[in-house]
Formats: sequence, C-alpha cells, structure tokens
Amino acid sequence: MTFSLNEVEVTSKKATRGAGYSWGLAEEAGKATRWLCAHELNGGGALVALLTKTDGMAIMQVTPDTHQTIWQAKGGFLCAVMTGCCISDLAEGDDPTFRFGPIIAPLLVLPFVATVSRVR
Repeated sequence: MTFSLNEVEVTSKKATRGAGYSWGLAEEAGKATRWLCAHELNGGGALVALLTKTDGMAIMQVTPDTHQTIWQAKGGFLCAVMTGCCISDLAEGDDPTFRFGPIIAPLLVLPFVATVSRVR
C-alpha cells in the first residue's frame, strides 16, 4: 500500500496527539515524519518507537534541560521531537555548544537539524 506524504503527516500528527502530546508538538512530529519519508527514511518507524517508549510519561520527563552543556532529561532519555524543537529555538541565536544524552528515536531529530542548517 502506498501513502501520500500528506497522509503520512496527518496520520503521524493524529497518532502523536492521541499519545498525549500537545497539538504543537504533534504538528512538529507530523512534519518531521513527513520530511523523513520524503527523504526515503523510516519516519513512521521512528515515530512508533518514540511514542511506544514515551507511552504514559509526562512530557517534562523527556524534555531536555537546555541550560546544561550535555542535554539530559529527568526520565533518563530525551524525546526526539522535544529535542528537535529546542534545537529549532536556538536557530537564530548565538552558536551554542551542546551534546545530547540518550535520545529516543534520534532519526526524528534530523529534520530539525536540516531546517536549522538552512536558516543559518
């Protein structure tokens, strides 16, 4: 079965929202999944891995502490979508230096990094 990129994005957004993420994060997850699929990468699989691992967790447990050189989360691992959004927030500022702690579905960070690199 073949799906359009629009179907991938909408379904991913609905799945993320259904998993308890806010509408804004769900929209970002949908766009990231679409970008990955457009580049022939397994965006759907990455999103499923993320949503499965974070099922039942509060988003603050997997949100990076961006005030540290190594971004960590209280829950022990970072959400790729939240991490990507944090990276996007830094796009127009100074060149920060940071590293990631353990991250769930790191492939989902790639679309955010690609967007930031275009902006810079």
